[in-house]
Amino acid sequence: MDPNSYEALLRRLHAGTLTWRGPALMLFARAACAVGAQALVAAVFALRSSPTPWHDAEPWLPVYGTLIDAGCLALLWRLTRREGIGLLDLVGFERTRLVRLMDGASVLIGVLLPLFA
Repeated sequence: MDPNSYEALLRRLHAGTLTWRGPALMLFARAACAVGAQALVAAVFALRSSPTPWHDAEPWLPVYGTLIDAGCLALLWRLTRREGIGLLDLVGFERTRLVRLMDGASVLIGVLLPLFA
């Protein structure tokens, strides 16, 4: 059964595993992870005796952006496990459709590539 079907959602709702806490928490998770990651980098600068560690950490955003993404994915993984589904179930990934999608993509590339080459 599809984990995102109406029946599956109702079953998880009645079982108590599907709540509003998870989605509400995820609304603020990225901002909290961003502050936490910048605080971690600023702490490194503070340990190196920087007079302005928060400002010195700003240019490192592309680097600690990975920490932000990892924190959000870890939280999302934990919330989906608690709900009884996986991360790929959120987007409706089906391995059986992958072959059909790849066939369609190869046809599109074969048709469009000569037009732009």
